[in-house]
Amino acid sequence: MEVILLVLCAILAYKAPHFFTLENLLNVLRAISLQGLIAFGMTMVIIVGEIDLSVGAVVAFTGCLMAYLTQAKVPIPLGFVLTLAAGTVLGAFTGLMRVRFQVPSFITTLALFTGLREGH
Repeated sequence: MEVILLVLCAILAYKAPHFFTLENLLNVLRAISLQGLIAFGMTMVIIVGEIDLSVGAVVAFTGCLMAYLTQAKVPIPLGFVLTLAAGTVLGAFTGLMRVRFQVPSFITTLALFTGLREGH
């Protein structure tokens, strides 16, 4: 797999002279930063033998919440803190259901996913 990636990079470097510029590399890193953060968190969840189906719905919900707060003229730093708090509360709730009531994480995160996706 690494060989294929190296071959693709070599081809792109040959065909597109600006491929290995600092500006392009920073654009690539910016484009994949959110997916990288999500992948890191999901890796930790999977390592401990659990599964989280609600990640996409929570990301969408918190993104919409931040947009709503920005439109409502809430200062951006405060909106950021409120959005992080909302995501933390949602994650803590599913964790509480898992630990306190022994509900499988598959079920708790599926319920949160469904509630966030259908709760309009």
